[in-house]
Amino acid sequence: MQAVARVVVTSCMYLGDTAPFVPVARRLHEAGHDVTFVAPEGFRSVMGPEPFDHAPYALDCSPVVLDNDPVHTRLMRHSFLNASRLATLWMDRAFADDPAAATASLRNNLEGANVVVTHPTMASVTLPVARSLGAAVVVGHLFPMMIPTTSWAPPIGSRALRPPRPLNPAAWQVVRAGTQLLLRDRAINQLRRSCGLAPLRGNAGWAWTEADATVILASPHYFGSGAPDWPAVTWGGFSIWPDTAPPLDPELSAYVDAGPPPVVVTLGTSAAAGAGEKFAHIAADLDAAGFRSVLLVGHERNLASVASHPAAVTFAPLTTLLPRCSVAVVSGALGGLAAAITAGVPVVVHPQLVDQSWHARRVAELGWACQRDERRTSAQPLPAWHLIPPSRSVPRRWRHAWPTKTLRAPSWTPFNSSSADRTVTRSHHQIADVPAPSQQRSLGRVSSNAGRLTPSFGTSGMVAAQSGVRSGRSF
Repeated sequence: MQAVARVVVTSCMYLGDTAPFVPVARRLHEAGHDVTFVAPEGFRSVMGPEPFDHAPYALDCSPVVLDNDPVHTRLMRHSFLNASRLATLWMDRAFADDPAAATASLRNNLEGANVVVTHPTMASVTLPVARSLGAAVVVGHLFPMMIPTTSWAPPIGSRALRPPRPLNPAAWQVVRAGTQLLLRDRAINQLRRSCGLAPLRGNAGWAWTEADATVILASPHYFGSGAPDWPAVTWGGFSIWPDTAPPLDPELSAYVDAGPPPVVVTLGTSAAAGAGEKFAHIAADLDAAGFRSVLLVGHERNLASVASHPAAVTFAPLTTLLPRCSVAVVSGALGGLAAAITAGVPVVVHPQLVDQSWHARRVAELGWACQRDERRTSAQPLPAWHLIPPSRSVPRRWRHAWPTKTLRAPSWTPFNSSSADRTVTRSHHQIADVPAPSQQRSLGRVSSNAGRLTPSFGTSGMVAAQSGVRSGRSF
């Protein structure tokens, strides 16, 4: 067994940005490493029950604080119209509001680390500090549709356009210029200079490419094959938190069992700010259509709008609740979608942000979902929710088809034989005294719910990449 490594895991902002890294940190801890998770103070309640240490990041850009930020609340009311302003706000709250405090916090917490595991956007500030301290960097990538390539253009709404191939690099350069302008390149490049690194254009979207290894925290069976000109990446599979199933609150459990399986409504922490009326409208739609529902409203302030609902709570563990539900109404964030797919529960997607719109289209293409048509009024009943058709103003040859054939849910079964599982097991042996391969937990174990077979993915890919960085392997 190799010497214990000190591993620091970092992420911030919404639960969807942070939760996928919790199983990764736990798995590294179980492998015998000294693990610290650096995240804003508002995530202490999430980190408290975990076996690894939690160290607060100086800027508390957590949902607890963002929900009480009037600027954030105002912008989220029209999130698509305010997408550029939101992007700037996120970088301000995560770094640019107080670069000195953020940098000092990272230096203090990363001191002595052998490996830093980080969110791709947060890598813009964690990677320079890690480099200055001599630590290797592994990125857990949550947005593969945002990896630049000449094979397709950047996503715009629910799908990327596919202009003539020579125009794709120019489209990505436009995105990079926007990132440079909106996401505080000047402040981040000052940090890079202080760490001995050259300035970089579009840090928030491109700094992750300087990492020693990158693991995509999604399944290629879901996303499709990557582009041939992508940098080297490892497909790690979905990282679902909680990956164990804690019990439901007894009163909520009794309600779920008291009738037909309900519809669970959860819009994630990014959309929960000031969303009480939205939850009330969705609940009214479901009630009018004869569906029982469970509302996970995310913030206590939203409870006032649904005070008469018998099953409105701020939080419940999805891994426990979803298998007992018939449908999930979700925002389209990857974490909620991965949990629903794993539980075998179809979804209705109510997207709030650009990446969520992309996921809405993707799960619809896979036959697992329909998307809420925002052009219809929210008071219309659930049967009126349908997939938004492609815009007829876009030439057909420009509509993007991701490089994979459409997969239907019944064909998502042969994952136990995944070659990734063998790669993960082989790599995992390098960092821990683990059981023989025949005793390893499969990366793609198959679960059944109501006759549907769906994959459930572990977090071994990130462990493997962390191992590869320490052993000098290339992924």
